[in-house]
Amino acid sequence: MADRSVHEFDAAVGLLLERLEREPDETALSRLLHTEVNGQRLTHQEIASNVKLSLVGGMQEPRDLIGLTTWALLTHPAQGAAVTADATLLKPAIEEVLRCYAPVGTATRQVTRPTVLAGVPLERGALVGAVLASANRDERHWRDPERFDLHRAEGPHLAFAAGPHFCLGAWLGRQIAGMGIQLLLARLPNLRLAPGAPATFHGWEFRGLRRLHVQWDS
Repeated sequence: MADRSVHEFDAAVGLLLERLEREPDETALSRLLHTEVNGQRLTHQEIASNVKLSLVGGMQEPRDLIGLTTWALLTHPAQGAAVTADATLLKPAIEEVLRCYAPVGTATRQVTRPTVLAGVPLERGALVGAVLASANRDERHWRDPERFDLHRAEGPHLAFAAGPHFCLGAWLGRQIAGMGIQLLLARLPNLRLAPGAPATFHGWEFRGLRRLHVQWDS
């Protein structure tokens, strides 16, 4: 099923790229196709791979961020009540969820030349898993890093990585999560955890809720 879906997706994107070869426009696909760097352009397969990554990231990470933020606010009721009373606190609450509960746990990178990292020799082509979840709980940077606290002021986290590979969808993901949580809090009065039904989680590199039982007043 997965292989068939990938094949169908690649075929559909291929048709679009063939048209854009003849008729370029201002879309993101057209720019990916026609932009040259050092005299080289992305292949159709490379573009299709990037589009698949963007689509999955656009659906999965905002979903997990909404779920994790809802769970975090309900398991820290004093902070949840503060966000309900003051909508301006939702933004720092989302940032603290990104830091503390890491919807994306790692960022995988490939070594481009022999190097030594933290005393470990790495050959060209070696894969390195940068554990963002660990960096965001580094006690050298964060006070009481295991504690969820929406009033933190230590500075930015690494939930979206950093540098040239900073997540392109970071701001969109934040916006989607903020809008979703605002709607939940507005439309489900006295939203709370259902007793006797603990939340369950899944994933590591991409981490989210599998199940969250809640109650609210009608």
